Amino acid sequence: MKDGQYAYGRILAGADYGIYDFQASQRIESVEAVINRPFLFIVAVSNEAISSRRWVKIGKAPLVPALLPHPLKFMQDGLQPDRFSLYEPLTGTITPALKHECQG
Repeated sequence: MKDGQYAYGRILAGADYGIYDFQASQRIESVEAVINRPFLFIVAVSNEAISSRRWVKIGKAPLVPALLPHPLKFMQDGLQPDRFSLYEPLTGTITPALKHECQG
C-alpha cells in the first residue's frame, strides 16, 4: 500500500473477495496469520487484480462453509445517487430498495 501498510483479502466464490479488517506494516507471508480475522467488507472484484499481480497471493486455504454463501449486495445508481437496489448473486435478482435497507 502507498502509506506503508499492507491489507489482505480472500478470494471467495464467484467474483467475491472478502477484505479483512486488518492491516500490517510488514508483509505477511502466511495465510494462517490472517484467515481467522473478520472481514471488513465483501466486494466483487475483477480477476485482473490477481492475474496482473497487482494483488499478490500469499497462500491457499480451504473455505469454511460459512464463507460459501454469496451475501446480498447493494447497488447505488451513479446518475441518481438516491436510488438503491439489492442484488441476489445466486439468482441475479435485482430488487429496488431504500437506503436503510442496504446498510449493514
